[in-house]
Amino acid sequence: MLVDHHVSTSALAPATGIHATAADMCRFAGAHYVGFPTLLSPELLKEAQRTQWSITAGFDRGAEMGLGFDMMTLGGRRLVGHSGSFGGHQSATYFDPHDSLAVSVLGNWRQTPVTTIVSSIFQAIQHFDEGTAADDLRRFETTMSNPLATVVIVGNGRRIVALNADEWEPFAALEELEIVDGSTLRVCTPGSLFGEGEIIRYEFDGPTARSISYAGITMRPDGAAEGTTDDALKAQQAVA
Repeated sequence: MLVDHHVSTSALAPATGIHATAADMCRFAGAHYVGFPTLLSPELLKEAQRTQWSITAGFDRGAEMGLGFDMMTLGGRRLVGHSGSFGGHQSATYFDPHDSLAVSVLGNWRQTPVTTIVSSIFQAIQHFDEGTAADDLRRFETTMSNPLATVVIVGNGRRIVALNADEWEPFAALEELEIVDGSTLRVCTPGSLFGEGEIIRYEFDGPTARSISYAGITMRPDGAAEGTTDDALKAQQAVA
C-alpha cells in the first residue's frame, strides 16, 4: 500500500498516528524506565507496567496487558511495550524498564514482522550478555554460505552455536555445538534439524576458516559451492 498523503486517524487517534523515528520511540521508552520516570509519577508508572488483565482464550490467549502497554517475556526478561499498524505501516517498541534497554522496529510494509524482529534483537542481546567467546571457541566463529543457505557460527562466554541467518528469529532455533578437535565441531542439540552427532569439519588457512563441511554440506565465506551446477542446484531446490 503506497501512502503519499496524510491519512486521518479519526476515531483511532488515541491509539495510533505518532510520527517518529525508531530512535524517538526508544527515547520515549526511556521516559518509562524504573527509577527515571519523566512522564508518569512512580506510582502510576508501576501500575502502567503491572499486568492488569490477561487474555485466557482466543487468538490472543496468553497476552498480558497493563495500562497502555502489553508485556512479553523472553528468556526470563520481562518486556513492556506496544505494537500496531496503520496505513500500510507497522511498528513495535518494547523495553526492559529495569535494565534501561529499549528496541524499536518500524516497517513500511504491512506484513513486516516487527514484533518478531524486536524479539530476535533481544535474543541476540541475551546471547552476548553471557560474554565473548573464549579463545578455543573464537577460532570457530565464522559466517558461511552456499546457494541454498547461510549459517553463522558464533560463541559467547560459555558455548558455541550455529544460527540460520536466513530466518527473522535465528536465535529461536539455534544448534548447540561442541568441540571435537582443533578443526571439528559436533552438533549436540537433541532432535536438531541436522541430527545430534552430525559433524562440522573446517578447512583453515592459518587462523582463517576457508570452508566448512556442515553435516556433509560444503559452505564458504563467498557462498560459492564447489561442484554445484545450475542443474544440481535446481534439483536440490525441487527436493526441498
